[in-house]
Amino acid sequence: MAAETRIKLANIITRLPEEAVDSLYETACKMFENHPDDEKPCCPFCGGKAIVRNGHKCGKQEYLCKDCRKTFVSTTNTLMANSHQPREIWEAVIDDTLSGDAMVELIHSARCAGITARYVLFDSWFSAPKTMIALKNQEHPDTIAMVKKSRTKYLYNGEKLNVKEIYSRNKKRRGCSRYLLSVSITVEKEGESIPAKFVYVRNKSKRKDWLVIVSTDTELSGEEIIRVYGKRWDIEVFFKACKSCLNLVKEYRGISYDAMNAHVAIVFSRYMMLSVARRENTDDKTMCELCFCLLDEMEDIMFSRSMHIIIDALMDTVMEYFHITEARLDEFTVSFIQRLPKYMQEALERKEVAA
Repeated sequence: MAAETRIKLANIITRLPEEAVDSLYETACKMFENHPDDEKPCCPFCGGKAIVRNGHKCGKQEYLCKDCRKTFVSTTNTLMANSHQPREIWEAVIDDTLSGDAMVELIHSARCAGITARYVLFDSWFSAPKTMIALKNQEHPDTIAMVKKSRTKYLYNGEKLNVKEIYSRNKKRRGCSRYLLSVSITVEKEGESIPAKFVYVRNKSKRKDWLVIVSTDTELSGEEIIRVYGKRWDIEVFFKACKSCLNLVKEYRGISYDAMNAHVAIVFSRYMMLSVARRENTDDKTMCELCFCLLDEMEDIMFSRSMHIIIDALMDTVMEYFHITEARLDEFTVSFIQRLPKYMQEALERKEVAA
């Protein structure tokens, strides 16, 4: 089977809703079971077991139910009912989709087209050890992803533990910290391994629950990992708007890959045109020369300069209210800067070098 065909079908599956993918997986498991020769499936219409073979239809074994007198094949009343692809293709596509191989091939195609990225962000569907190791070793970008609370084992302090066991063996951060716990682990699969970092964060939906984010870039701080992964929310909002308001998927129900690509391109074009119109109606900067005339007296303060202004004001306030010495103030300043996210620390360092 051609790799291009497998990528196209896997791409279609990944665009289905989660419940549809689960249904497809369950159907495929039943379809690909190795039944003995004398064992026949139940009727999908009435559930009867009085089944006899009735020739073949589209290369598939057809059955006849003696109770309701209806004929059916192994894919009747499933998501694959209208598919003309043979069983071998569906086996390969589902295996690629669940293992993440199709995603690695798509990222490779994007990089060959000149699209570069430092991090690959995805949800828990693709955060299997095999996928993260393949991305790191083959394509080299680091992974930041949500991790399922499954039985998958990771190497931590010489022991193979799952995410729940790692969480239970460590002391959590108290107070209003952005995360509960940050630990270094090793991701292993089939003799290969890469270092990674787990960051446990609070689940805003359930106060007593927690979520796990993994990063294969171990130099990032916990705050930075959370900040970068938070950018996925913009993508989720984009797809939600396309599905709910711009008729993504609803306008086209076929299985033609080229037609589906055209449909997606049309929907995305609608979104871009609406985004441009929205900005022109709400952003004052789109008034061009008029905007610069109105805001000419306001100095454009760079981010690093803003950070220095805030810290200087904070230090002056501490000196005034707490009457501490210069030495204690310097210690307080160093401790405060070390607790800032990495990108803020770099901004302050650039300003000091420039000064």
